Amino acid sequence: MRSFADIPIAKKLISIMLATTITALLLASLMQATTEGMAYRQDIVENLSTMADIIGTNSVAAITFEDRALAKRVLQSLEAEPSIIVAQIFDTNGQSLAFYSSASVSLTEGELEEQRALLREWVSGGEPVRSFNGLQSIDILQPIHFDREIIGYVHVQATLQPLVQTLVRFAWMAGITVALAVLVAWFLSFRLQALVSRPILGLADLMRRVTDDEDYSLRAQKAGDDEVGSLIDGFNNMLQQISERDQRLTEGRQKLDEQARSLTQANEKLKLAIAELIAAKDTAEKANTAKSEFLARMSHEIRTPMNGVLGMTELILVSELDPKQRHFAETIRDSADSLLDIINDILDFSKIEAGKLELERAEFDLRDVVESVVELLSIRAQSKGLEMLCDIAPRMDTLVRGDQTRLRQILTNLIGNAIKFTEHGEVVIRVREAVAEGDATKFRFEVIDTGIGIKPASQELIFELFSQEDGSTTRRYGGTGLGLAICKQLAELMGGTIGVDSVPNKGTTFWFTVNFAQDTRAWHETTLSDLEDPGSLRVLIVDDNSTNREILLHQLGAWGIHADSAADGPGALTQLTTSARSGTPYDLAILDWHMPNMDGLELANRIQSDTQLASTKMIMLTSAAADDGGQRMADAGVLAYLNKPARPARLRQCIAQVLNIHKQGEPKRERRQHATLPMTRPVNAHILLVEDNVVNREVATSMLNAMQCKVDEVANGQEAVEIVRRQQFDLILMDCEMPIMDGYAATQAIREWEADIPEHERLPIVALTAHALPEDRRRCLTIGMDAFLSKPFSMNALHEILVRWLPMGTTVEQPRSRDADDPPGPHAQAATAIDSTAAISTKTLEIISTLDPSRGKELATQVINVYETSSVDLIQTLADALSDSDEHGVSSAAHALKSSSGNVGAERLVSMCREIELAARDNVLDGLTERLAAVQMEHRIVLDELRKWSRS
Repeated sequence: MRSFADIPIAKKLISIMLATTITALLLASLMQATTEGMAYRQDIVENLSTMADIIGTNSVAAITFEDRALAKRVLQSLEAEPSIIVAQIFDTNGQSLAFYSSASVSLTEGELEEQRALLREWVSGGEPVRSFNGLQSIDILQPIHFDREIIGYVHVQATLQPLVQTLVRFAWMAGITVALAVLVAWFLSFRLQALVSRPILGLADLMRRVTDDEDYSLRAQKAGDDEVGSLIDGFNNMLQQISERDQRLTEGRQKLDEQARSLTQANEKLKLAIAELIAAKDTAEKANTAKSEFLARMSHEIRTPMNGVLGMTELILVSELDPKQRHFAETIRDSADSLLDIINDILDFSKIEAGKLELERAEFDLRDVVESVVELLSIRAQSKGLEMLCDIAPRMDTLVRGDQTRLRQILTNLIGNAIKFTEHGEVVIRVREAVAEGDATKFRFEVIDTGIGIKPASQELIFELFSQEDGSTTRRYGGTGLGLAICKQLAELMGGTIGVDSVPNKGTTFWFTVNFAQDTRAWHETTLSDLEDPGSLRVLIVDDNSTNREILLHQLGAWGIHADSAADGPGALTQLTTSARSGTPYDLAILDWHMPNMDGLELANRIQSDTQLASTKMIMLTSAAADDGGQRMADAGVLAYLNKPARPARLRQCIAQVLNIHKQGEPKRERRQHATLPMTRPVNAHILLVEDNVVNREVATSMLNAMQCKVDEVANGQEAVEIVRRQQFDLILMDCEMPIMDGYAATQAIREWEADIPEHERLPIVALTAHALPEDRRRCLTIGMDAFLSKPFSMNALHEILVRWLPMGTTVEQPRSRDADDPPGPHAQAATAIDSTAAISTKTLEIISTLDPSRGKELATQVINVYETSSVDLIQTLADALSDSDEHGVSSAAHALKSSSGNVGAERLVSMCREIELAARDNVLDGLTERLAAVQMEHRIVLDELRKWSRS
């Protein structure tokens, strides 16, 4: 059933009008009926009251004389009134004197008794009574008065049937009237509703047509100015606006179509242009690739004859030459070095420009890298009479992860420039921690010189390609103009920047910043040597260079050593004498050899000759090679010397050695606990050592024998796989890089064999490798190895591995190296001199000697002999692989030489081999020829020092 809101508007209007008409008529009829009924009732009451008064007046005598017959006759007169049902006359006591009842009405005895009781109640009230019994009857009780006294009562009961009949007739008439009115109203509303509904229906029909046909030109016809007319006007205006909007949209669509066609044409042109650009890009990339290949090929082709030139020049220089011939040979060498520098710059530039330069992420000690570069270039600075100083914040955490090769390249370029453009004064290299950002730290490097400076106008140009401060053909200093541009790009690749501050004729400061990830090891574990009770030491630094004094004071203060300084020899003597007389003599004096007026050697002689100062030990710092001055320094009482700039680690070790030289007669202090730490040993352990390097095998076997382990040795992975299938072992120490079959393939083969034999227990395999990167560790564990041991490893590290994987039994005393408190042997002074060269670490050889107490130094000498034989072969293998451009061969030979050299303490040679290995891994063989020459020279120095140590 539809609701009223859903029916058509015409029916709504008719319904509203009919409802209004009917409601009005019904209300009017109801009001009329009510009014008429009340009026009729009032008339009946008045008529009955009048009739009762008349009866009461006529019945006064009857009541007075109690004449019942008379009273009855009076009531008989009511027969003329058919509406009277019952009439009675009472005295004041309520006794009925007469009773009249209509013949048409018969009352039962019960009804009569009920009526009498009601009448007695009314009479007892003494008041007139008018009582209606619904629409059936009306009762009137009227007092009868005589001489203003009530002498009785008249009761009249009349029927209301006439009233009911009148109301019924009125209802019929009202109903007929309402019906006629409804018909008339329906007719009129049916005709009149069209005046309202027709415009609305017409508007609705027009809306449907507009919606269906989308014809917005249609308009509704207005019939008047009423609300419907306003609605029609609004609708027509809306249609007009929609029509105008459609017109604008049509025009806009036409414009869009035109623009789309234009864009299509432009897109076609763009596609053609892009295709041309892609073709040009491909051509450019091919040209760039061809250029890079050409540069690499030309670099190789140039380096091959240059290798011969440099090699033969070195051979000529070590032969007997007269001064003129030596000058010619040195000129050839210097020219060849300059040419190689130019080739390196061009090759690096081509790599950076092609976006093919990838940075390495390896762990290294930033302090070692900076100091090694400074040490390498210090010879060039000293040859010009310059002071070379290295200032690295003592407490700065320098164990980082990054590309040390590129850092060396930047430092070498900037320091080399500083030396080249400085005629007198000093070159200072300063390193500070700039800011820490999460796991990474930004370091700031400064290279400060007192050279010619750079003009302000040129400072913005020097980092551009092929730009120089003096670009004329008559310039004094040579160069390609690529070095600083390459440094700038390398610094930016490492997340930093580069800049320059300079004052002409006063000096220049080149600075750059780089980001390195922090390593997890603590600083003191890798930079501090064993030096007990530094706070009790008093040291005097004597140097005419204020910067060097400041650096040394800062360094010694960071170690907790009390240090003072003097700018010349006389001032130093004054301070030394004053302190000695006051009872607080200096324990140590660090002297600079090259000072004006009184040099360090003269000062040392003066100190030695003064009995008050005899207790002060002396260390000499020299800017020149001391090969011809060693005896002179020894005669002057100098116990050790260091080439400037002195590395902090070497300086600290040298101080510890010098201060303990003459304590043989003193009581020994209690040794530190770790020097005699008891070590548990494996129970009947049978270990397989898989190592192709004979030196490494010798050292590792000696360590295992010292821990009472049974050791079998094989030289490659294939032999290891074969022997594992025949014999039972408790653990395998597996080198990763070996010929025939490497450690990775051998481990896989052993694990596959174990999988085929379920009852065979898993054999622990420990990787031995010089690569300490996390990815190398992950590769070892992924391939099936159980642990990782970095070479060269200490006896403690090896013992920790055995404890982890093998059952331990009784303890054996751990072999130890000479403690700082032990008195040195008769050759301690010579050992100090050897340490100052940094070619080998005698501490490493002493550790090897203690591995087998029964053999002592004989074991270390045997290792040295093995190293001498194998390293010569490795040097030749490295040279052959480099000559054949065999990257893998170069990497393998450098790796093996690095590992062997580490076992005899040749740390500098280890670092040089590591650089060659990393470069070969990156397939960068360019520039390795001169590095190989440096390795060969360093190798000869190492062998000489090892032979000296063996004979000492």
